[in-house]
Amino acid sequence: MATKGTKYLDLDEVDSETPEFVIKLGGKEHQLTPISLRDWIANTKMMQNIRGADGDIEAEADIIIGMITRSFKTLEPEILKTMPLFKLNKILAFARANNGEDDADKEVAAEAEANPTAAPAAEALPATSSPQSTSASSSAA
Repeated sequence: MATKGTKYLDLDEVDSETPEFVIKLGGKEHQLTPISLRDWIANTKMMQNIRGADGDIEAEADIIIGMITRSFKTLEPEILKTMPLFKLNKILAFARANNGEDDADKEVAAEAEANPTAAPAAEALPATSSPQSTSASSSAA
């Protein structure tokens, strides 16, 4: 039981206040899932793997598809593989801008800048913007 002066954060209420972000593809709506810590770590590791893919285009494509399907659980990877690259970029930028991933990356980078001993970890972060990111948040694919 809370005592006088206790600050209370009702996470159940926070969840119900979370705005919904949806993309429409082929007449079907796909809701964005807020990123979990586990998925953020997986996406960060995948972005590190892109840098080490050494030109393996299929590996890079699979990494991007994996990041998208973690954000939009109802999107089928096979459908994404047939889409134009500019649409995939828009979907990925829309997801990162609205699922909390960009915010988490920015917070880690800011902490690394404020605390230089944390700088090596910040170098491993993926880029937080893409050429498509500014228009992707205002239009659906």
